[in-house]
Amino acid sequence: MKCNKLECYITADKQRLDEYGVDLNEEENTCSTWIPSKAGQDFAVVLADPQKAHAADSLELNLFFDGVRCEDSVVPSAHSSKVSTLRDTIVSETERRNFQFAALELTDDDSLLGKSVQRAGEIKLEVWRCRVTGKGGYLRGKAVSGPSKVHEKTKKGLAHTVGYGKAEKAKRNRSVYADKVGQKPIATFTFYYRSLDILRANGIAPKPAEETRSESRSPSPESSTARKGKKRKASDESEPQQKKIKPEVVDIEELQRIEDRVRQAEEELRKARLEMYRQRGNERVKLEDVSTFVPGEVIDLTDD
Repeated sequence: MKCNKLECYITADKQRLDEYGVDLNEEENTCSTWIPSKAGQDFAVVLADPQKAHAADSLELNLFFDGVRCEDSVVPSAHSSKVSTLRDTIVSETERRNFQFAALELTDDDSLLGKSVQRAGEIKLEVWRCRVTGKGGYLRGKAVSGPSKVHEKTKKGLAHTVGYGKAEKAKRNRSVYADKVGQKPIATFTFYYRSLDILRANGIAPKPAEETRSESRSPSPESSTARKGKKRKASDESEPQQKKIKPEVVDIEELQRIEDRVRQAEEELRKARLEMYRQRGNERVKLEDVSTFVPGEVIDLTDD
């Protein structure tokens, strides 16, 4: 993605990840895209200034995972290449842990039922101009938690979260003191990460070529024979024009909101049926035994 003459992308296994549905807002200097994620895969966030448009600026980078600010870095104006790679977090003076996509863990712990998942599945990088004011001591690092847990009722269609790899030895790094300049970032990059299967299922990423070919109908022997015996004009000998099909883009966030409403409605229906059973004298029935579907029941979807 490119925004305000800066470029930002994510790499995994030393390869730049594909980006789908890039959305640029030049007025707000924001940009967003969808990327495929894979559990157990290390990744890095790369920021570049290919035109050196900000060569005279010192930059502060604020990195957010799933809505939580996790990493800060300063790129001084003396940094000639202006390419910065954020790939790990420091956990002690001599150890670091790589950023890594991890499997999302679901739980039925009701204490997490109200936990906000609005920013789940997001990697965001804010780029600020800053003024370096001095250097500090060696970074002591910080403890990091394991992969996020979410309640199974608020899954939001996610399969992955951001975690960390095993601790590895690293050289010591000194801290830098800096003050932000300006009221807002000069660029904000947001990556929505999902498994490739989810991106394909929702029309965001294209299906593999093999699957696309298998979906097309094979010509019958009769039609093949008919084509062979039919004379065509010279203009017909050229390759047939492919019909342009506008890809269907589905709003994942809206789908999840609808699914949440359906789950809530089903839960209310189960509670109502439980009350009905108990009113009939069946006190042994538990909520988990009640189904939202009753054999022979039909839902009328026709208009009145």
